[in-house]
Amino acid sequence: MARNYLPFARVLARSLEHSHPGTRLVVGLADKLDSSLDPAREPFSILTPAELGIPDVRSLSFRTTQREFAIALKPYLLARLLDENDSALFIDPDIVVLADLTSLFEAVRSHALTLVPHRLRPPTGSDRIERELVLHQAGAFNAGVVGVSRGESASAFLRWWQKRVDALCIHAVDRGVHYDQRWLDLPLGFVEDLHVHRDAGVNVAHWNLDERPLRI
Repeated sequence: MARNYLPFARVLARSLEHSHPGTRLVVGLADKLDSSLDPAREPFSILTPAELGIPDVRSLSFRTTQREFAIALKPYLLARLLDENDSALFIDPDIVVLADLTSLFEAVRSHALTLVPHRLRPPTGSDRIERELVLHQAGAFNAGVVGVSRGESASAFLRWWQKRVDALCIHAVDRGVHYDQRWLDLPLGFVEDLHVHRDAGVNVAHWNLDERPLRI
């Protein structure tokens, strides 16, 4: 994520600590550290692009916008975390955790790759086809929640994803590209241990709010 998302990451960290005390949150920061940011005072650990093993990070940073560069770090961050952990779950910094995520954590630990679909049921209403076309453009899965567990299958997937975002991490739906997200449609064919997590409490957002049972 870029520095402008730090306030979101702080909220995510505190919400995660409330539901899962002691869980380690690591932020992949798409900026250099300077005196304006003290990692010791943050509720999370920080990894910079230089620490993620990107083959030519300078070239990637010059070829992309700030948003594209931050998004392209994702598969490198997950691979880096697997160097030290048996599993890793990426969560977008603008997510807030409101309840227990144990079932999601268990799924990530049990499968090479865990993905979350944008929707669990087809849209309804007079605009249902238009809404499905939007999903076609964005992709079947939301790249804001991606889990991997250590093993050759996940490592091969991450190497492939790294190469794709390095070559093309842009918003060009006319070319079938939505940053890093549309690439996630393809592992259904070549990652054998791919789990689709269909928990209605995970990944609640404006595109699926109509199918989520809500209580206030």
